Amino acid sequence: DMRLKALGKQIGTIVSYFDGNAGGEVISFGPEETYSGRRLDDIRNGADFYDVLNWKKNYKTIAVKRVAKVGDEEAYVVERKGEKGTPITDYVSTKTFLVLKRESVVVSETSGIELPVTQTFSDYRSADGVMVPFTSTSNNIANGDIVVRVKDLKWNVEIPDSVFKKPARKD
Repeated sequence: DMRLKALGKQIGTIVSYFDGNAGGEVISFGPEETYSGRRLDDIRNGADFYDVLNWKKNYKTIAVKRVAKVGDEEAYVVERKGEKGTPITDYVSTKTFLVLKRESVVVSETSGIELPVTQTFSDYRSADGVMVPFTSTSNNIANGDIVVRVKDLKWNVEIPDSVFKKPARKD
């Protein structure tokens, strides 16, 4: 559930939902989208908390392609390809083995648009032994930079199933 702000005022909302089988996005300034095809496959793989640890289930191949620079840091360039869905390229620090950057494509089956997306991850902190990026920036040509900052993190919190379902329209 994202609230987009400019100059301190809310200018829009994006609500994404996925229940393990179906999902979509409700955008206040655009058409609603129900995930299908490659987009649904990408969302399903991305929703797996263990992601690459379940690589045999989630991906057809994972390959280290080369070493490249991300800022001042050396990173392994790791390409993941699923049976379906779109390829994902991760840039993994050669020092910390944390993901610094991710390149992917968001596919809209309804509009036929394929939108390249770059995400950067920073301010990693240990939360109960799990390294979590407390700042991530997602960039694409349609939305520019969307910066997400984690303010509070809690594990094993009861979340009602309704959170993962399509939200009711607020007219």
